[in-house]
Amino acid sequence: MRTYLVLGSNSAAGKAVVLRLQNLGEQVIRIDAHGADVNVDFSTATGRLEAIEKVMELAHIQIDAIISTIKTDAHKPVAIAINFYGITQFIEGLYDELKKSLSPRISILNYYDQNEDTSDPLLNAIMNSGERKSLKLAQQILETNPRFAFKNFTSSQKALQLWVQEIAHLKHWVLPGILINSVTADDAATNEDIAELLVWLSSSSNKTHTGEVLNPKVLLDIKLAQ
Repeated sequence: MRTYLVLGSNSAAGKAVVLRLQNLGEQVIRIDAHGADVNVDFSTATGRLEAIEKVMELAHIQIDAIISTIKTDAHKPVAIAINFYGITQFIEGLYDELKKSLSPRISILNYYDQNEDTSDPLLNAIMNSGERKSLKLAQQILETNPRFAFKNFTSSQKALQLWVQEIAHLKHWVLPGILINSVTADDAATNEDIAELLVWLSSSSNKTHTGEVLNPKVLLDIKLAQ
């Protein structure tokens, strides 16, 4: 039996992930803003640290995988705080625990559509300048160009996708065997389809896929190729 942390466990996709894992007989730790095993505010650094501490208090568990379905659709700076920094800092904070697993895995549901516009300055800030500067720039976009405020959301999602592709091939993550992937939130896919791919990518059955952005419909092709 493996132990999974499910971020955003109260979302529709998160509930589908939890149900699938439970049906497989896996141990699940649900993490969300409320109504979960670990309740946390991912919009602040303090909240993320509290979440990490609460998970660490569960000293009897071995963390094998992290699955995230977290998102906020807000066009405000909080979208960046939660959708990017909330997820990435939580994962990085549990790196030492995750690498102890024999098959450490991470899969993240990503809501970026390649056809959507993003803000290049904001994207660059998210990836290179830290949270404070990113949130300041996001607030400026909101105040000076409200009709472009949607770019706060799209930029947070594209940045998360780029982060996955970047760190997946760094020695820091490769050497412990941590495989990390993104799954796209395809409108044509059901939450059950999305959950199936997220869970498979986070299982020990996934031996090679890492740094990829996958659509739920590819799961059948993956299975046929095995």
